[in-house]
Amino acid sequence: MADDDTEVLLNFCNRYWEEIRHVENQRATLTNLIILIASAIVGLMVQQGLSKAFLPLAILLVLLGMYGAAITYKLYERYHLLQTRLEHCYLHIDELHPRAKFVLIKRLAEDEHKTRFPKLIKLRVHWLWLTLHAAISLSGVAVIVIILFKSSK
Repeated sequence: MADDDTEVLLNFCNRYWEEIRHVENQRATLTNLIILIASAIVGLMVQQGLSKAFLPLAILLVLLGMYGAAITYKLYERYHLLQTRLEHCYLHIDELHPRAKFVLIKRLAEDEHKTRFPKLIKLRVHWLWLTLHAAISLSGVAVIVIILFKSSK
């Protein structure tokens, strides 16, 4: 009976890992698309010169960054949910097979990793992605300020 339960749990673990990969692929694809669009907008504005005519594109740049940040944060929430599900499966597998020391091995590896990378362990990847999207928004704000400043002269 425990072997059947273990097989079911391992299948769920595999499914959750596939969903985590899917979430990460969605984030990467969306971020690449936003960077591509933002680069095209900035390139066009710089090439043509910053004028009031480009104010809507600068606003779009702000909105793109905000949208990217919101989606990134939502995908992080989904990732966290799936990771929590995995942790619960790991605990149950460990209960079914205590001699395998499944959770102990996992914790030992995590402790070793924390010792090797004590500063990096505190830096969350989703904050890096959020920062990138915030920078896109801020570049749009900067362009808006420049356009408004130039047009007021």
